[in-house]
Amino acid sequence: MEAAPYHIDVDVVRAELSGLAGVEDVHDLHVWTITSGMEALSGHITIATGTVSREVLVAARALLRERFHIDHVTLQIEEVHDPVRDH
Repeated sequence: MEAAPYHIDVDVVRAELSGLAGVEDVHDLHVWTITSGMEALSGHITIATGTVSREVLVAARALLRERFHIDHVTLQIEEVHDPVRDH
């Protein structure tokens, strides 16, 4: 059975990531331990149209490293599509 490390509350991680500028949604978020003391995270971050994905990625990685001590991170950035602008 896979579960998040006991000292990391995934709901808090999701809330912190969701609070970053330009972030609309955080989903498919998974946190696990690779080896003792080394946590990993993967997930998807949906950003608002016009948000610079690189800036969100840098901010998210810094947050995860500084607040949760997670350095092994894989995040997929997805842009919210505005149906009015897409046509």
